[in-house]
Amino acid sequence: MIVDDEKHCTQGLVLQLKEVCPQVEVIATFNSSVQALDFVRQNSFDLLFLDVEMPQLNGFDFLKQLESHNFDVVFTTAYDQFAIKAFKFSAFDYLLKPIDDDELKAVIAKWEKTKKTPASPQAAMRFEVLLEQLNNQIGKKLVLPTAEGMELIDVDTIVCIDSDSNYSRLFFSDGESLLVSRTLKDFEDLLDTKGFMRIHHSHIVNIKKMRKYLKADGGYVVMSNGRKVSISRARKDQVLEVISQISL
Repeated sequence: MIVDDEKHCTQGLVLQLKEVCPQVEVIATFNSSVQALDFVRQNSFDLLFLDVEMPQLNGFDFLKQLESHNFDVVFTTAYDQFAIKAFKFSAFDYLLKPIDDDELKAVIAKWEKTKKTPASPQAAMRFEVLLEQLNNQIGKKLVLPTAEGMELIDVDTIVCIDSDSNYSRLFFSDGESLLVSRTLKDFEDLLDTKGFMRIHHSHIVNIKKMRKYLKADGGYVVMSNGRKVSISRARKDQVLEVISQISL
């Protein structure tokens, strides 16, 4: 089964599987993760190719909606910074888009070699471990590309993020900063449910790291590292509402 919000991705993967893994039968494809839920709950199959970034329910949220099932999960994503490797031991595997024929063939070969039965207990165990990892770990780590390689970042150490053209600069609790080749919109999407908030077209803050709100100069917050971050007029009411709801 294949779930991906982009139609060309589901169609392309079906064609790839027919070409390089003709022994694989695709029983269903969905471009809506919400619509796919009912099918998954009512049908049996062995392997799910699951996109990560989808509207309504992303791949992780999709799995959280399910009870235990005897199928394996292969994540598909165009964004390696989502740290899919952190889940590799519990998901069966992952593939980066555009999916390479040889990598797809290798994943299927490995799956065929390791599976015991069409509905193996091992698959159910991996599914349970995967859900536990998603509940406990997703959002705690970021893997970000830098000029030198990759940086593994603890989300909780991020104080705020500033836009720098097509780059973003992250500021951390220890006073250090890091420039990465991701836009602020990328981080807004990635951290939206992780306790972060965009308070200006150029700034995202960690709500837990806010220390003061000051009315001067149109309004700004003082972060735990002493950095002053401006609040846009359009987002001021939203920021004040969030501050009023924070429990001391």
